[in-house]
Amino acid sequence: MMTKPFDVSAVGYVKRVVIGNTDPEKTVSEAELEKQRQFLNRCLSDSPCGRIIGLE
Repeated sequence: MMTKPFDVSAVGYVKRVVIGNTDPEKTVSEAELEKQRQFLNRCLSDSPCGRIIGLE
């Protein structure tokens, strides 16, 4: 999926959102995964609307 580039100087805040394990020694439950997904969806849909600027 290609999107138009944007000017990074217009970015006021960057939040790193993790979906999945944050600690390799602990497994994440389905409930926690769903909570992480809901948070990401809220960040992308609520006002002010967020953007994905990078993927790991």
